[in-house]
Amino acid sequence: MRKLIIYILSAFFLFWCSFATNLKLWDFLQVYFEWVDYWLKWENISNWRENINVKYTNIQKWTSLYKSIQKWINLWIFPNIKMELPLEKPITQKAFSKIMWSMWDIKLQYNGTEEVDENWAYYAIKETVTNIATKQNFDNMLLDDIKWKLENEYIYWDEITNCNSLTWCLDQIQDKYTEYYTPQAAQELQNDLEWKFSWIWIYLQLTQNWDYIVAETIKWWPAEKAWLKAWDIIIQVDNHTITNQTTITDISWRVKGKEWTYTNLKIQRWNSTLSIKIKRAMISLPNIEYSVLKPWICYMDINLFNKDTLSQFEEWLWFFQKNQCTKYIFDLRDNPWWELDTVINMLNYFVEDWKTILELQYVNYIQDIIANDLVKKFNNKTVFLLANKSTASASEVFIGTMKDYIKNTILIWEKTYWKWTAQSVVEYNNWSILKYTVAKRYTWKTKTNIDWIWFTPNISLDNEWINNLLQKLQK
Repeated sequence: MRKLIIYILSAFFLFWCSFATNLKLWDFLQVYFEWVDYWLKWENISNWRENINVKYTNIQKWTSLYKSIQKWINLWIFPNIKMELPLEKPITQKAFSKIMWSMWDIKLQYNGTEEVDENWAYYAIKETVTNIATKQNFDNMLLDDIKWKLENEYIYWDEITNCNSLTWCLDQIQDKYTEYYTPQAAQELQNDLEWKFSWIWIYLQLTQNWDYIVAETIKWWPAEKAWLKAWDIIIQVDNHTITNQTTITDISWRVKGKEWTYTNLKIQRWNSTLSIKIKRAMISLPNIEYSVLKPWICYMDINLFNKDTLSQFEEWLWFFQKNQCTKYIFDLRDNPWWELDTVINMLNYFVEDWKTILELQYVNYIQDIIANDLVKKFNNKTVFLLANKSTASASEVFIGTMKDYIKNTILIWEKTYWKWTAQSVVEYNNWSILKYTVAKRYTWKTKTNIDWIWFTPNISLDNEWINNLLQKLQK
């Protein structure tokens, strides 16, 4: 508090002595950041900030303004955006308030088109410092919590050698399933979990050359209609060029948008570079589709595992029993991931009483998930599992356990995605989210872990061939 009072009084004196009418944004920021810099010198700021390349195009590296912004970016207070600030224009209270609101989420009171004077500047800097102090207190608690979780629960904890700042902690993480989501990004993640987003409906895959290729397009959905094809390499999304620093999450967010709007993809198809314009559409898929085939075959297409899938699965399972099916086909093609708990409850129908469905190996302990005797078992059937390279995570758990416990299990088509780890999700008070890997999954009976190994099919068949076969089996 003492530092805050000294800072505010010093700032007030400087502004009272320095300000003139028709103040330009450059002049205002010079004074503003000079005193912000004066305050920040009392804090423990890492030297790493000097390596930050400030993206604002009209601020030169030799200026004090450049160095001050470096420090703010290092503290996650000032965003690093490639844009040109209107530095030579007179600054009004309204204009600077908009900057404060968009940059720092600080809402200032202003008077119409009045220019910044010493009194309003004193008010603005006082509000800024108060908000920074509050934010830094929260950021310190956030850093402490994330640091503890990474050092004590993250299964690749030996990656983390220095966690003095959130940036340093996250930069050391090589696991692609561990990520920190800012409040805005966290909202996008929540929308993903609930399938509340507009999308072009493609599956992406990262190659060893750091190329993002289209693994598959889905029939009748926007990408397929726009003639995007498997093995197309995405090199640009709208105005964003794909580099080895681009994450698959970043691409996903850039492709998403409002329903009926367009995204422009630049792709490499063999030796040609093409531009494709795709209209987004709201995702709307049933979790499970089913049908009875001949002879005595029941087919279930499981599109994803979420909280609604289990009730549908149970309903169709009893429907299969009523139709006296002796062979079950579970189609897990293009089923990406989602809730492990749902899969465990579904597998309970196929695993013998009190046998281990799945083993989770955490940093300091092992958890066995046990099948109970509360449901009727369907473990005397012949089971066909359809999978492809977009069959991932929870779907692979389903496959691994079924292969362990159902003697007559046949896996058809191609290698699966190979995700065999479990993540924990933590939501913080500022609406941000930490998703981090906490365990490795193993089938209990054969101790199978398929990270970077894949499930290999018993029978390899072409996707079109399978679809034609399913059509012929329709009654």
